[in-house]
Amino acid sequence: MISESQASKSQALQLLKELCTIPSPPKREDDLLVYVNQYLESSGYSPLICDGNLILESESGFYITTHLDSVRERVKFHFDGRFAYGTGVCDAKGSIVAILLSLSRIKNLNFGVALLSDEEDGGTGSKKFSLKYKPSMAVVMEPTSLRIANVHFGNVEVEIITQTTEAHGSVRNGENAVEKCLEIIESIKQSVAIKPCILRIEGGDEGEDYVIPPKCRVVLDFLVPDGFKASKILGQISDIVDSVGNAEIKILELCEPFRSLKVDRILAKSLVNSGIKVEFSEMRSWTDGVNLKATGCDVVVWGPGELELCHTSNEKIEINEILKASKVLIELNNLLEIEKVF
Repeated sequence: MISESQASKSQALQLLKELCTIPSPPKREDDLLVYVNQYLESSGYSPLICDGNLILESESGFYITTHLDSVRERVKFHFDGRFAYGTGVCDAKGSIVAILLSLSRIKNLNFGVALLSDEEDGGTGSKKFSLKYKPSMAVVMEPTSLRIANVHFGNVEVEIITQTTEAHGSVRNGENAVEKCLEIIESIKQSVAIKPCILRIEGGDEGEDYVIPPKCRVVLDFLVPDGFKASKILGQISDIVDSVGNAEIKILELCEPFRSLKVDRILAKSLVNSGIKVEFSEMRSWTDGVNLKATGCDVVVWGPGELELCHTSNEKIEINEILKASKVLIELNNLLEIEKVF
């Protein structure tokens, strides 16, 4: 005879597998939208599809959100008896499973749900959702290993392009665009408090025609912790680039760090009621929470899975962690009804 816990695990695994077999790259989540919409309708809900997002509206303004899209496939779905592996299992289809499982067990829903599009690219789904619905509180589900990320790092992402005069490869006494880019990076490391991560660097002649590189492009990312100003960091970077001839900078992302106000404590009580140890952490990556915060929402980031594994060929998630997340969401719904926190 199959126990209730075994049945729940089997249901979660099957649902995760089905979600992961549906490709959902940014801005092309329609097939996944259709699947989730049908699932919710079969559970008795009436979701709305708006601006590429799937919404269960909330009168209270409290929302549970995560994103539908995932990065390009790096590894196929498989299961080893404990962990499910595959692109998107952790970021963020495991969170979608937790939400869907909780909704199938909730009779009177006291929070809204927003499954958002395009998080991995431009964040257009959360921008449109935030402007239209203006949520007051939100749990943004992203991989935090079920730790409550009540501090959200800011972010500065820039593109720097250097240019020089093209010359034959034997001319070593002139300028080299790649070397100039590397000099700028070194100067930034020496002068700016936040050290960059080099996400991409491109330079050199693709045709291998023995030419000194006349152009180089580098993309740098700066994670800005609480206590620092992203705008100040950007100013320091810009000053360094401006001081170098034939170099330009383009801002790709700029957002300030922020803290949760009250919603983190509400979530913490839901974990306690679920028998799960409360631990706090920081979200070091950009999330849809940035766009929600911009419209005045009190945001906390939390969910199953490990952030460091996301976007890699080692992406995995523990099925039991998804079930724990689902239980917390059910307890959160109960808490919102009992305590009337708004």
